[in-house]
Amino acid sequence: MRRVVKALVWAWIIQNSVCSVSLPEITDRKFIDQCVREHNAARSSVSPAASNMLYMTWDAGLASTAKAWARQCLFEHNPRLQEDSRRNPTSSVGENIWTGYPPSYFDVTHAIKKWVNEVQDYDYNSNNCRAVCGHYTQVVWASTYKVGCAAQLCPDGVKKTNFADKEGVVFVCNYGPGGNLVGTKPYKSKGEACSGCEGGYTCMKNLCVLQITKMYVYFFLFSLSFTHSIPFFLYFYILFLIDLNKLLYINLKITVEHSFPKKYTFMYNFSLQITKNKIYRAVSDGT
Repeated sequence: MRRVVKALVWAWIIQNSVCSVSLPEITDRKFIDQCVREHNAARSSVSPAASNMLYMTWDAGLASTAKAWARQCLFEHNPRLQEDSRRNPTSSVGENIWTGYPPSYFDVTHAIKKWVNEVQDYDYNSNNCRAVCGHYTQVVWASTYKVGCAAQLCPDGVKKTNFADKEGVVFVCNYGPGGNLVGTKPYKSKGEACSGCEGGYTCMKNLCVLQITKMYVYFFLFSLSFTHSIPFFLYFYILFLIDLNKLLYINLKITVEHSFPKKYTFMYNFSLQITKNKIYRAVSDGT
């Protein structure tokens, strides 16, 4: 009897240890930051250096679309992204998919680096792949500046894989605008890094970052003075930093994101961020 009880206890422990694996939601700030950081790290370190590589930011609509498709637990691209009625009216959407098992094996950095490591099979000069390299070229596609990712636990396995009968994970990233245009290189390499950035952009870690003018920042802070109780010393300290051009770039206190169309949405939080509105509507029906 004691052995039976012991066996049942161990079975319960094992079952709950497996089921206790949890994956981040698409609203998890750590998950979002990690996805964006890994993509931009790859984009800023391309060789040869890119003259027109845009800084990439998160898009909630793309993340929702990625989540809807990831729930299918299928190792296959989302056909809905190619349908005219489902596509975003202003841009195409790209997609990368990673699958693996067991669930504890999943890590955002590892998954994205699997895509990035395809650079070993890509020759920039000839724009040819010796093997699969489309995931890499999408990650470093210069004009792509929005990304939204999602991870999904698949208890019954991931269909169309060699581990379809085992519990696994599907990790999907959607991109806007989509890349991988036939016959086109992922980025331009003429000149030094950022030498091809458009007007209104500045260079940060070899990436073209949209620069915001002081006028927008002053207006933002002026508006906050009426809607939020900001200590006077903090208000003047921020203005002082603005005059030193310390707060005008995307990785500091005040940030700017790209969007279609180019409209600003001012958002106040503890880091005093200024972002733009999201550009992609979610495809809620992933089937």
